[in-house]
Amino acid sequence: MRIQAAAVALVAALTLAAGAQGYPTGNLILNPGAEEGPASADGSTIFVPPYWIPKDAYSRVTSVAYGAPGFLTADQGAAYGGGRSFFAGGPPEADPNIFPNESGIYQIIDFPNSVVAEFAGGRVQATLSGCLGGYGDQNDYAELEANFTGGTGIHFVRVTGPSGTERGGRTGLLPRSGTTVVPQGTSDILVYLTSVRTSGPQTYYDGYADNLSLILSPVGSVPPQPSCTVSGPGAPAASGGPGAPVGPGPAPAVTTFLIARGSSKATLRSGRVGVSLTCTSHDAPCKGSLRVTVPSLPASASSVTLGSRSFTIAATKTATVSVSLRRRAKTRLAHMSARQLRRLKATATVTMGAASGRFALRLHRG
Repeated sequence: MRIQAAAVALVAALTLAAGAQGYPTGNLILNPGAEEGPASADGSTIFVPPYWIPKDAYSRVTSVAYGAPGFLTADQGAAYGGGRSFFAGGPPEADPNIFPNESGIYQIIDFPNSVVAEFAGGRVQATLSGCLGGYGDQNDYAELEANFTGGTGIHFVRVTGPSGTERGGRTGLLPRSGTTVVPQGTSDILVYLTSVRTSGPQTYYDGYADNLSLILSPVGSVPPQPSCTVSGPGAPAASGGPGAPVGPGPAPAVTTFLIARGSSKATLRSGRVGVSLTCTSHDAPCKGSLRVTVPSLPASASSVTLGSRSFTIAATKTATVSVSLRRRAKTRLAHMSARQLRRLKATATVTMGAASGRFALRLHRG
């Protein structure tokens, strides 16, 4: 991941205030959490985060708001201390013939001569860190790299985000960090954030990142760790249900429920009940099962399953899932008046892997 010298010239050198040690202290990365500038509410709109530059013409990294359908939830953002938004790789180039396997951005940290002199003798270390992750069980990942230029040879530190397996097959971020000695002669550091596509349909680069950091400190000191959780009194609970732990360590990943109710009306026609569902996934299709139940029917005092069916709905699309009524349910519903149907409290239960949700329905004849 190198850029041409001409690209470097497009970025003005950053003015860094030196600390007591003679080199800059604190986080050297500008806009490390994608908080500056607008954020995409659906993940598909490209908002290049300020201070960052696309690494090539095909890179589409964007700032995405926590809570965007099918992405990291607002509860996760609160648990990570992630603020309003995070970095995502974005949708690929519109041309279907162009499918690069990564989408990236970079920024340049430039040092004055007085700071460059501080790097002589190997007395300064650099710690690169961030909260890195991805989507569901997909193995797309985020990679953070710092290249040290101006000295001799090639020197860099790189941290790679977790795979889908390491995230337990769930959407979320985990802390990652790496530390190296700043080589003598370093005049600037190029920081790259890359979302790498490895699996699934080529419809999104699902490597995510937040809370990026590059910090200089004396060699031998304890490196600062990435902040991927909020702890202490009043900290919000992570999105893992009541009683989810809050404290040191990463906030848990969650299994995002990707189905929304398209309509509260369910239509009875020709021995079937049609239920409208929306797939809120931005990437892969939604696959699962639908079961429709009512608390009771005439001659039945317990819950009755009207029918069930598996479904596949394309990403971002709404579809009507047609469920065949069971024989007894079909007969009983056929003898009910329109008023009696409206008074039934039907429930649609949708299951996708480990995630499930329920929606109330109003039955009517089509």
